Amino acid sequence: MNTFLTRVQTFYIPASSSVDSPQYRPSAEYTVHLSSADFSSLVALKLALQEKTKAGYIQSQFFQVAFKNEFQGVHGYQGAFLTTSEELRLSFQSQPSVIELVVVKYTKAQAKLLHQLVSKEELPGLVGYLQSVRKNAPDREESEEEAVGFAERYKDVYPEKMLQRIGNGLPAGWPVVDLQEEFEGFTGVQVPLGIYRECLKFAAKLNSE
Repeated sequence: MNTFLTRVQTFYIPASSSVDSPQYRPSAEYTVHLSSADFSSLVALKLALQEKTKAGYIQSQFFQVAFKNEFQGVHGYQGAFLTTSEELRLSFQSQPSVIELVVVKYTKAQAKLLHQLVSKEELPGLVGYLQSVRKNAPDREESEEEAVGFAERYKDVYPEKMLQRIGNGLPAGWPVVDLQEEFEGFTGVQVPLGIYRECLKFAAKLNSE
């Protein structure tokens, strides 16, 4: 069976935006191999992405998928989500040898607002997801994806052991140096370069002990 190198980029919608007028934020990227059978239906594709990426938020939250070349720029998405299996199969035929996918995930609170925005084929999956979520379970907000994106972005800035200890649970108010874009729940700070370097040396020493 033929397999296709597939690059998957995940996005989330921050609390400052909305599902009907979203501003997507990039999170993490994955490279996987998918088969032609994985593109036979929307359900098959979503199951394959859950299995191959092994990303917790893809496995546990409702998400939509699109071919990247059918989406607009990151800050101007209007949404070209794949809404039917037939559309998926037709679009798949015209994709390049290396396939690029966009995955947009939603928190439970956001998913509750999608009933009028998803296709009839997507609706059963949305309803099933909402029914499966425990009634009193707290909403999983953007913190997990932000943490993944943060760790990847700052892997050359903060010591590796520090990022490993933080994992997917960055504390609120965590200082981010030279923050170029808004991260919900994080505090951007700027410090003199010399002080910053000394702080990193001290942090690296602590993490090596």
